[in-house]
Order: sequence, then C-alpha cells, then structure tokens
Amino acid sequence: MKKKLFLNNAQLKAELGRCLNCAAKPCHKACPAGCNPNEFINFALAGKWEDAAFSILRANPLGQVCGLVCPDKFCMKSCARKALDFSLNIPKIQATILQKVLSNPAFRLQSAAKLNGKRVAVIGAG
Repeated sequence: MKKKLFLNNAQLKAELGRCLNCAAKPCHKACPAGCNPNEFINFALAGKWEDAAFSILRANPLGQVCGLVCPDKFCMKSCARKALDFSLNIPKIQATILQKVLSNPAFRLQSAAKLNGKRVAVIGAG
C-alpha cells in the first residue's frame, strides 16, 4: 500500500478546523525551524493560500520538504489538541498547503528573501 504524501481537500479542511488557536502557541515554540503553524493554519482557513505559503517559506525555505520528512514532529508533540483527542498533523498540513500553492500556476508567491547579489552553491545535495 502506497503512503499518501498530501491531504486531499476534505482532509485538509477537517484538519485545519481542528486547530484550537491556542494563545500560548506551543506548536510555534516547539518548531526548530521557526514555523508558526497557528499563523499558516489561520491563513489557510481564510482561503489565503498564498499568505499561508509565504508564512511557511518565510521561516523555512524548505518548508514542503520538512513537512514531508520531519523525523521528530516537535510541533505535534506539543500540540494542545492532543489533550482532547490527538494532535493535528501539522507537518502534513504544511506540506499540503505548499503543494496546493506551488502546483497551481495561478498562484504567485512573493519572494521570501530580498536579493542581495550573493550566490549560493549546495554541495552534496545529490
């Protein structure tokens, strides 16, 4: 059986709706990459997909990859929702939002970083 990488629209809507919008935002505090799940979930709930994607990419330019392969899931471990039933699948929500935005040519993401004239090379990336 093949594991699904992304949530379908119904699953995404259901998962987004489970967020408690905690004032303490333990998911944000627990994320080593500095992503703010509360922020991108609220943008997605409002249908502001580009803003949700920008929120993710502003903190972590590899947000989709991290959402797919995050081994520790610190955000899920700290999710307040788990006290009621079970944690939101924040990494999968994050990856799905970015897949939704990046796969639709109608969406236009603003650059998260300003160009500074410097170049970067990635060595050993396969």
